[in-house]
Amino acid sequence: MVVSMSCPDCEHLAEIRRIRTPTELESVITTIKSNIADGTIKELPGAQLPLNEIETYQKWPDLFNHKFFCQTCDQKFVLTVETYHGRGGFWDSLD
Repeated sequence: MVVSMSCPDCEHLAEIRRIRTPTELESVITTIKSNIADGTIKELPGAQLPLNEIETYQKWPDLFNHKFFCQTCDQKFVLTVETYHGRGGFWDSLD
């Protein structure tokens, strides 16, 4: 599902992604970091540990709750994952 509120800069991020495995989480984190590095999105303050300080799955926190915004259109995104019990989570855009 693609959210129509996104702009051409962030539309590739507007797809809901379920996260069920460590490999899927690693892929989402890599995508997010790449988009932070190129200036597409920026992380909002408030997470216990900023995403850029999370290096490998071996050091993942028990809970991810990170919010981001597109620096062009202000579309908001969220990464929410519970790793401690392995329940997974999702990447999604916020309205």
